[in-house]
Parts: sequence; structure tokens; C-alpha cells
Amino acid sequence: MKNDLVKLLSEVPTGINERLSTLRIKLTKNQQATIISAYAPTLDADEDIKEIFYCQLDAILSETPKEDKIILLGDFNARVGGDFDLWPGTIGKEGVGNSNQNGILLLTICAAHNLITKTLF
Repeated sequence: MKNDLVKLLSEVPTGINERLSTLRIKLTKNQQATIISAYAPTLDADEDIKEIFYCQLDAILSETPKEDKIILLGDFNARVGGDFDLWPGTIGKEGVGNSNQNGILLLTICAAHNLITKTLF
């Protein structure tokens, strides 16, 4: 992080574990953003490991102040596909192909927290 951005920090960055970290920055006088960096387990990882990861991510999202802008970024080892009708408001009509198991997990958490994937743009 550049030194001139440090003054924008609202809190000390938090490393949750080796897969998740958060950073809260001030956007304007009355607006904050929470940035969540994530590295999801691979498609071949044990189901227990995936469940733990997504439960931890869900907890972070649930604890984020509702008025914050949320930026969730990272490597989710996922394909979200293009089933716009099944995931309206979460993926856009630009998505292609089929989703995989990790994509379904990602879409489920995005839908639960009113987040969109980049395919909506």
C-alpha cells in the first residue's frame, strides 16, 4: 500500500487467516468501504475446507457495517457461468458457459449479501 493511502485507513488491516483479510478505508466524510481479499480453496479441496472458508467469508460479510461499500476480490477458483435467470442481480447476461461447484458457492454467498459478480458489467 502506498504511504499516502495509509491516512485513508479507518482501521488497521486485519488478516483473518491465510485465505482472508480485510481493510476498511474512508471514501468520503460519511462513507467507508470494506475491502475483503479472499483466496478460496481449489475445486479439488475437501468439502470441509470449502465449508469453513465460506462460513468465515459469510461471517466477515455479516459483520461489515451495512452502510459500507463492499469490495470483495480475490481468487475464488470458480466459474460462475451465465445462468442469468437463476442468479438475477448477481450475474449479468454477459456470463458464459456453465458454473462449477465453487461457482455455485460463490454465487450463493453473493446472492445472500446482495453482491454482484463482474459479469454484471
